Amino acid sequence: MTWLAVWRRAVIAPAARRASALWVGAAMFAAIAFGPTGARAQDLTAVAWQNPTVFAVIAVGWLTMFAPVARAIVRAPGATYLRSLPAPWLAAHAIAALALVALQAPWLALWVRGDGVRGLAVVVAGTPVIAAIAAWTPRARFARSPRWHSPTAAFVGIALRRRAGDAIVRALGLSALAGGAAAAIVARNDLTGTAAGTLGGAVLAVMLLPAVVGVLPAIIEAHAQSFWLAESLGAGASARRAVIATVAIVYACAALIALAPLALWRPDALAAAAPVWLATALAIGGIVARGCLGASTSAMPASRALQSAIAATALAVLLIGGFGIVGLAILAIAAALAVATASGAGGSR
Repeated sequence: MTWLAVWRRAVIAPAARRASALWVGAAMFAAIAFGPTGARAQDLTAVAWQNPTVFAVIAVGWLTMFAPVARAIVRAPGATYLRSLPAPWLAAHAIAALALVALQAPWLALWVRGDGVRGLAVVVAGTPVIAAIAAWTPRARFARSPRWHSPTAAFVGIALRRRAGDAIVRALGLSALAGGAAAAIVARNDLTGTAAGTLGGAVLAVMLLPAVVGVLPAIIEAHAQSFWLAESLGAGASARRAVIATVAIVYACAALIALAPLALWRPDALAAAAPVWLATALAIGGIVARGCLGASTSAMPASRALQSAIAATALAVLLIGGFGIVGLAILAIAAALAVATASGAGGSR
């Protein structure tokens, strides 16, 4: 196997895996927002050219979502050893540049379809800016002993701040896309009141899946590596409650971010939709948290977490989409039962 082949497997392949969740979220958003009865790519790009604020908002949103993918290529942590070997660096840099553009497939498709050659120039011109931001390394802070005020604060600090930084950044952008898709459904159907909450909440449940799924493995890994110590110290119940609280925080924050597009697009529906959307996210989070506790003792934790998130999402869509507020109440009861039975999860292997 040649050096370039190894380099592509060590650098481009991990970046492509990071981009996959971004593509899924963008594809789901496009299917709703740019459907047969929705907007067109030309409409969005035309508004972006006419209104610099709109251009800045969507550009910064894409930068936020794509920066972790670009960082995997620009910094290339998997190619540390390869750098010490004689190598065709010109070809490697050319492949990296092409990958930086190609992995922006949703952004590229939007601008090329909406504005042709000028749209392609926007993507190409913005790629060096993304690469420069991805290459920036913040100044290292002095190491100090952490001080946690509670088990939940400690677990959040370890699982999210130290392990899931890139996934959180990507989740921020995908949560905004999720809210945009749900708001598009509300606006397109001119929904208000309970209907805006339930139908928008069902859409949001699906759209939040790619946003949170990248964060869940970090939570599971942190619990898998620490639950044995917590059990030995008699703090197993506190550790499990910390996992549940962390998953709930992730889903709640995603739902709050998703409400921003609705507030801008249909502020008249915000008061009725916000409680339903937030309750939907928290209920799904409770069920997913129970799955995460079980996944931490599994041989394939990431796969188990994804299965749990998909199952909880499908249940939410079935109940809320089919039965409205009554379905949300049933989902909340199911989440409460899942959380209540979590005391027996995450036991010793």
